[in-house]
Parts: sequence; structure tokens; C-alpha cells
Amino acid sequence: MFTESVNKITVCEKCGDKGRQKDLIFCGQCKTAAEHRYCLHVLPKKGKKVSWRCEVCCPTLPKPVPAPSRKSDRISRGVKRKMTRIERLKEERIPKKKHSVLIGKSTQIEPKKNKRRYIADEESDPDEEFQPIQDEHVQLPPPVLPSSQFDENFKIGPLGDAIWRGTFDILYVGDNKRSTKLYARVSSGACSLARNAAASLKPLLVIETMIKSLAWPKRFEELPPNGNDIELYFFPENESDDRMHKVRYNSVLVFIMKHEMILKTVSGDAELLLFHSSVLPPEFQRHEEEYYLWGMFSEKILSLPPDQILH
Repeated sequence: MFTESVNKITVCEKCGDKGRQKDLIFCGQCKTAAEHRYCLHVLPKKGKKVSWRCEVCCPTLPKPVPAPSRKSDRISRGVKRKMTRIERLKEERIPKKKHSVLIGKSTQIEPKKNKRRYIADEESDPDEEFQPIQDEHVQLPPPVLPSSQFDENFKIGPLGDAIWRGTFDILYVGDNKRSTKLYARVSSGACSLARNAAASLKPLLVIETMIKSLAWPKRFEELPPNGNDIELYFFPENESDDRMHKVRYNSVLVFIMKHEMILKTVSGDAELLLFHSSVLPPEFQRHEEEYYLWGMFSEKILSLPPDQILH
């Protein structure tokens, strides 16, 4: 009877409430004070017997030393850096005596050297390094960009309508000749001299086939061709009544690629070299997902003034 009356009035030392009476754990020494199982500092496993003593019965333990806070350590470092900067500013504001150097009988005053100034920002991050302030009269040169960034917004490709339409009479080995109709479009990277030379081409061009290793331009030996070397794009005529031009055009591409050939034609003073697009970097090898024929004029014709190019 006495135990039941005690249980009815016993409250938890931790939460101050009687809570669930069956979860009360009494002090192993005084048998009077109690705490709930779920109020203990470490929650015991279910069904595990727990030995607990109240604060009155247990020996006095030293208070745990709190672990150093990373935030307080960061603040202290920031304060230390700030005080160092303030001391540095004070030293710079104090005028110093000019040092003089005796040269023979005359006295020469050494020029004062410019010092770097620092600004202590109250709201800045203490871990952030402070950069020196540049003098206003000093003009820094503009940053040098890589060559690839200058042409970032410039795209190489054929422009507008055809600048030339005509027929290729291609001379193969053994005096075999095959004709096909084509048209040419100027490249966006072509100069004005190349455009004038393209407009002067005759409607009928006799094309010679040459071995690539013998006719390869010397400048391509040091720097391989790229999209900037394209001056003309050649495509087959797409006539509704005769689709053989595209078939013959593709056969020409296969021939010069398989046998590693270069095509050449001369029209007046204009000498034009024609290449398979596979000799270009991968990003320039296809137009509308197909290989194509491209041309460039010789350096001789491009060195002539426009009024000397025959039209």
C-alpha cells in the first residue's frame, strides 16, 4: 500500500511531471527520486535494465569544458587581422623623415616611394585577403584574349545566292572527260579580291586532276587548311529534269578523296584550286551533313589589283 501511494505522487526529477508511472526509474541508492526512462540523458534500449542515481546521491562531477567553437575561433582571427591592419594604417599616416644621402659635398634627398594602401572594411569577411588599391593614374593594359575568342561570334559558311554558275569539264587519267553543272557561293571569310576573282570565272571551266602530294600548297605544310581558307563553296545544280549532276558531283568527291587528288582550273588570270572538304578540321568538313567541294584562288591572283582581273 505504501509503495502504491508513493508511486502515485512520484514525479520525474527531469521533466517535473508524473508522466507514465511504469517508465519511472528510481534512484539505486535513496530509492526516492525517480526519472522517466525517456527523460534520461541516454535513452536505454527497450527491456534493458537501467541503473540510475539522482544528483543528490551521485558524487559531484566536474563540469564539462565546452568544446571550442569554430565560429568564435574565426571571430578571434578576424579581430586579430583587423587590429594588425589598423596598426599598419597608423604607421603609414605618421610622416617619416626624409633620408638624405651625402654625395661629395652636396646632399641629395631620396625620392619617396609609393606605398600600397589597404582599406579595412567593417562588414567584410575576416578570412578574405585584402588586395592593394591601385593608383588612379595608373592605366592597366586590356587583357589579351586567346585567338579563338576573337572569332567566337563569326561563323564560316556560304553566303547568299550563287556568284557563279557553269559547267566543269573534268579531265581524268587517259583523256577521259566528264561534265557536270555546278554553282558557287562565296564564303563568309572570303576577301573582296576573292569575290572579284570569282565573278570573273568563265561559264565553262576545264578542270585538271593533280596528285595531292605534288600539288599541295606550301603554306598548308606549316599550317593545315581550316575554315578561314575557304573562299568558294561548290554545289551541284538541282534541276528537276536532270538529277545526274548531283550523282556526278558525288562521284567526283569520291574520286578525289579515294585517290588523294586536287583539282585545278585556270580562267584568264585566275588560278583556282579545288579540294575535298575532308582535308578541313571536323567542324568544317560537312555542309548540311554532306561533304562538299571548296576552292581557293592562288596567291598570285589575289595579289593583283581588282582592275587587272579579267571579267
